[in-house]
Formats: sequence, structure tokens, C-alpha cells
Amino acid sequence: RASNLVEVGDKAIKADALDEAVFAYQRALDFDPNQPALRRKLAKAQCRFTAEQPESLSPAGATNLVVRLKALNLTEKDGPEIAVALGQVDLIRARSSAAHARFEKVAKAFPKSPLAQFALGKSRLIRGMKDQALEPLSKAVALQPNTARYRKALGRTLAKLGKWSRAEEALARAAQIAEDGTTLLHLGRARLKLAKNGAAVDALKRAIPLLDGRRISQGRALLGEALFRLGQFNEAIRELRASVKVTGSVGTLFVLASAYQGANNHGAAARVLSRALADDPSNG
Repeated sequence: RASNLVEVGDKAIKADALDEAVFAYQRALDFDPNQPALRRKLAKAQCRFTAEQPESLSPAGATNLVVRLKALNLTEKDGPEIAVALGQVDLIRARSSAAHARFEKVAKAFPKSPLAQFALGKSRLIRGMKDQALEPLSKAVALQPNTARYRKALGRTLAKLGKWSRAEEALARAAQIAEDGTTLLHLGRARLKLAKNGAAVDALKRAIPLLDGRRISQGRALLGEALFRLGQFNEAIRELRASVKVTGSVGTLFVLASAYQGANNHGAAARVLSRALADDPSNG
């Protein structure tokens, strides 16, 4: 039974199903605990999971991971997932300079590792190095093109640089691979920037049911703007009003007022503009 579970874990690793791999290896160890090679497999799978999903690592988990790696004599030279995970540990421990230096080092040591290139790209983004982040993120996508996470990061970076056509392409492909709310939200914004208003409506309508919290308000504001541009004023007003109840940004209020004007409700437009001016009195 242990060997069957190891086989399941190995297949899960190849399929990028890291949580399944960790579970399978752990269960295999429950059946056969005296397997140092299997313990190393489990540790490396956990490192990879941590490297790709750093939000899963708590301060206590970081300490536990470091101790286990030392006990197994595993270092950053034993694989990019270990080096990247140790970089995440450095960030949790507020050693940001050490973490970023580690990410730069691992990308050079493992140039064919998409994970190492992705980690470097994210590290450079954290440091505000948007232009320099493009190269490693593009490499990560080229090395592992069917990973939505890498394409999403590339698309968002391109958007931050105002490269909207390339951003739309990367985000659309990411959404095809694994549809999620934030990817579709950013895709809708990119399409708005490109004046692809109908396509933006499609992406944003798909995004909103998958979002939560303030992101729903962001999605409805963008959807309202796209509908306004298409001349669908009443539908735009509905979305924009729902958004301003939560965030009420001046930009969204301006679009709402414009939608009211489009629907010939000038009194409502004047009230909304007065509210916007109260928030931003110097807005010409």
C-alpha cells in the first residue's frame, strides 16, 4: 500500500497537484515510516507547495520546515523548490534582503526551472522592478506554458507597464487554463483599456460570481463602465450604484453620473457629481 501511495504522489507531482502529492507521501510514510528517501520526497513536495503558495506558510510552519530540511540534510543546492521555499521563510522572518538575494541566486542556478524564474519575477515585482520582472516571468511561461499562475503574473505585470495587448493575451490564456475571478477581473480591465467593451462585459460578468469582498465592487464598477460605453445606460447604472455603495470612488461616481446623463436623468447626475466634488473639490 505504501508503494501505491508513492506512485499516486509521483503522478500528482507531474500533474502539478501538489496538495495531493503531499497527502499521498504522508500517508505512505504512515504505512512505512522507515523510509528516508520517502521523507525527502515529502519534504521536497512540501517545499514546492510552499514555494508556489506562500500564503500557506505560517511562522510556526516556517520553523518546522527549516528544522526538517536540516534533519534530512537538504539544502538549496538540492532543488529549486527548496531554495524558493527558504526564500519564503526569509520573507516571513522579515529578512527581505536575504530573501531577494536568494531568489536572484536560485534563478541563476536553475535557469530551466519555471518555479525559480517565477519566484524571481515575483521578487522583483515586490521591489518595484516591473521592467526587470518581465524577463523571468516570460521565461516561466515559456518553460511551463500550461500553468495559469505564471501567465496570470505575467499578464498583471504587463498591465502595470501599460502593455495592454500583451496583458490581455496572457490573462485570456490564464483564464482558459484555470478560470478564476481575479484573472477575469484583470482581463476585463485590460479589455476596457483596449476599448474591447463587449469582450470586457463578457469577462467581467464571468468574474463577479467568483469574487468576494471589495473585489466584487471593483468588478461591478468595471462592468458598469463597459456597459456605459456600449450605451446600455440602465444596466450600467445598476452595476455602478451597487459599486459605489461599497467603495464610492470619485472615478466610479463620475461614470455613474455620465450614465445618468445618458439615460436623461440629469437631476440624478447632478446629485452624483455633487457627491463626487465633495470628495474631490479640486477636480476640474
